[in-house]
Amino acid sequence: MHDQVGVPLKVYHIGADETAGAWLNSPACLALKQSQPELSDFNGYFIEKVSQFLAQKNIEVAAWSDGLNSTQQSKMPKKVQANAWAMLSDNGHKVAHQHANLGWQVVISAPDVTYFDFPYQAHPKEPGNHWASRAIDSRKVFEFMPDNLPAHAEIWPSVLGQPYEADDSESMLKPGVSFYGLQGHLWSEMIRSDQQAHYMLFPRLLALAERAWHRAPWELAYDYQGKKYHKSSGYFDKQQAFEREQDWLRFASLLAYKELPKLAQAGVFYRIPTVAASIDQQGYLHAFTSIDGFDIQYQQNNGPWLLYQENIKVTGAVRVRAKDTVTGRKGRMLSVK
Repeated sequence: MHDQVGVPLKVYHIGADETAGAWLNSPACLALKQSQPELSDFNGYFIEKVSQFLAQKNIEVAAWSDGLNSTQQSKMPKKVQANAWAMLSDNGHKVAHQHANLGWQVVISAPDVTYFDFPYQAHPKEPGNHWASRAIDSRKVFEFMPDNLPAHAEIWPSVLGQPYEADDSESMLKPGVSFYGLQGHLWSEMIRSDQQAHYMLFPRLLALAERAWHRAPWELAYDYQGKKYHKSSGYFDKQQAFEREQDWLRFASLLAYKELPKLAQAGVFYRIPTVAASIDQQGYLHAFTSIDGFDIQYQQNNGPWLLYQENIKVTGAVRVRAKDTVTGRKGRMLSVK
């Protein structure tokens, strides 16, 4: 089929994650175990066999890292693509480094930052899973440093909101070894429409593309000598943080005035940012959005929605929301106290 349309099949992803255990008691498996008593891992055996079968057809095998962990390198083809998905806060860098050091093509798939079935914000009205991260907004994706996985222990907490340590002293990449690519993911168990898929993908998919195709000067270079990173290790310094902030402002401006209007014209239902707002002691409302280009509206005591401007005094129950100037759509409404 691939040859007929002029697109040869060069890589075949076999999954190989979360394999079921029920088949272990099948007559075929029991017979195989009797004939090969030394065989203890049917999962690895299966992946090795399928990988060799593909290699005979000059097709590269791709699979998830947890399945590949069950294999023996000597029984695998020389060319393997591995999706390294382990959580960064759970020694995820070690899995990625281990497979890359085998000479395999490692695709970074860290769920802490590349899983777009997770919510943008930790809020009950934001859809999504949360087992690896309570929230993944566009800025978090933008701040990802895919070439230096352990370094994120300095800038991000664990899924429980706690600081953690990433020790790379015995798991470092071999000199000259790097990763093959970066991949975003939208698992669809809870997706019910194209509109919902658009919401979960955009605009953070654009931030992922920025990190996949452009290495920013502020990104912390990987140290092939191995380091221990934690909240206070201090390798990501104030100057890099300042440069990252300036780069984010540049990127957010491009989103607001160039890329999101393009998506609007294409009918993409991208997420409109929520409004950050507060009321000071004098009663003045202060509000902004993380991405410019949206009108900010406010409402007092269930009255009409009004356009926010500086130096506006408010009283009573106040709510805010962002309005898309291109489509007229409104973002999620928030109460301000």
